[in-house]
Amino acid sequence: MKYPSIKTAAAEKIAHNRLAGMHIDTTNLVQWKTTLDKNEDFVDVDPLLALGETLRLRVEATEPTPPSKDAVEGEFSVQLHAAVDELPIEVLDDPTFWAWVSLECFYDFVAWRENLSSEGGNKYYDGRNSSECVVVRMFHRARLVTPESDLATAIPRGTDFWRSHIIRVRTSTAPELSKALVEAQAQDRMMTNELRELAKRINRLWTNLSLQDYSIEEARALIDQERSELSESQD
Repeated sequence: MKYPSIKTAAAEKIAHNRLAGMHIDTTNLVQWKTTLDKNEDFVDVDPLLALGETLRLRVEATEPTPPSKDAVEGEFSVQLHAAVDELPIEVLDDPTFWAWVSLECFYDFVAWRENLSSEGGNKYYDGRNSSECVVVRMFHRARLVTPESDLATAIPRGTDFWRSHIIRVRTSTAPELSKALVEAQAQDRMMTNELRELAKRINRLWTNLSLQDYSIEEARALIDQERSELSESQD
């Protein structure tokens, strides 16, 4: 299967120029890679282009009173996931594909999401950076809670929660644990210090437990137990 990509150096060049307000022709910077199966079919990129345009219009239509940026990210993360879910894992694991998605489909949304108006925002388009690259973060945000898609938007102002306590850490390799932690935070929101301590406790458990194999029931029980023990230790 052939899919679009933008190499890291080219992505940095594109982002640098656009953020500086300069036009740059990306025609020769986009490359079409072929997956190892040598399938000559082309990825249908129209859904991604259309979603990017929908997001752009959504942002424009809500000015001068924009919606919650995190809420929009959560809502459209589900649609982004649906648009790419059937792609080969080889494509989804390729940072240069996500660079293409970021710069060719979601450039305006990313700039709005991160309040970018000048140089210095390259990391938000860098497909290698799973917690800072907006579209990669969106994909994982939906991937980890599908099919319970409401969980992607269940935590108001939850960007730091997703970035720091799910995507950046090993919890991201355990979908059921991720779901359980999102549910817990949505139902009974923990303050920063409590959440940080709970995350530390969970991180230590990886030494002796295969948390990626937990069922949702086991994961919920684990979260409840750790929160209870944490509360008792702080009394």
